[in-house]
Parts: sequence; C-alpha cells; structure tokens
Amino acid sequence: MGFNEQQMKKVAADVLAFADVHIATLQLYNHIRNWKTKWSVIMKMKSDRILDWSEDGYCFYGGDEGTANKYIQRYPKHRQYVGTPITNYAQMKTIFTPRYVCKAQLFQPNLLVRAIDFIANSEAEYTVYRKLQPPERRTWLRTWLLNQFPA
Repeated sequence: MGFNEQQMKKVAADVLAFADVHIATLQLYNHIRNWKTKWSVIMKMKSDRILDWSEDGYCFYGGDEGTANKYIQRYPKHRQYVGTPITNYAQMKTIFTPRYVCKAQLFQPNLLVRAIDFIANSEAEYTVYRKLQPPERRTWLRTWLLNQFPA
C-alpha cells in the first residue's frame, strides 16, 4: 500500500489523538487493503461497461433485469455491488482517485501524514479540528488537500 511501519504507527497515534479511537497498525493496513480490493473490483466493473453506473446512487444496475442477472451469474462475487449502493464509495473515491495521487501511484499516504502533521504543529488548527464533528473533519481534510495539491 505504500505505508511503512513507522508511518502506520504515526497514523494510528494521530487517529487516537484526534478522534479518540484506538486502532492498531495492522487494522489500518487491513482496512486500506480491503478498500483497495473493493476499489479495484469497482473500477474493473466500470471499465467493462456491461452494467450501467449510477453516480448519484453509487451502484451498478442493468438496463434490464436480464443483464444484471447474467452478470451476477458470470461474476457471483460481484453480487454485492449490483443493485445496492456501495458502502463507503465516496470515501474510497477520495482516497484512490488520481486527483489525490502523485506520480501515478495508486495511494500516497504522505498526503494524509502531511495533513496530520499540519494539524499537530499548529495549535490553532488543532483546537479548531478537535471541535469538529467527523463529517466536518472529512470536509476539512478534503479542503486542505485540495488547497495544498490542486488537481
């Protein structure tokens, strides 16, 4: 995934400090690996263009019921992505979309580490960030990343 053990420990410590959630580095790695696997399947399904994609609903669907059923018969493991919204699609898109990726890497943990370092090194930003609710924290992070690394 591009993380080394020291970076994983730092991210885990920062998650504990900022979100009051204890998480092991192995949990972080497994979570990112799981999402990366799901993202790869989603991108393959999009590139196949067999099923239609709804950007509003974050789900795949067939133009008619037969198309979706044939696809599921051919790829039974993809059943979870057809006809129901994909859980955490927006978050995976934020992490794995090329807009946030430099030099054609699939994921660059340094961006998240830089954002966390910025918060940790600025007491004013830390105070503001600490008061934010989780959805507001995600918005803050996206905004900061876009400002630092414009597309």
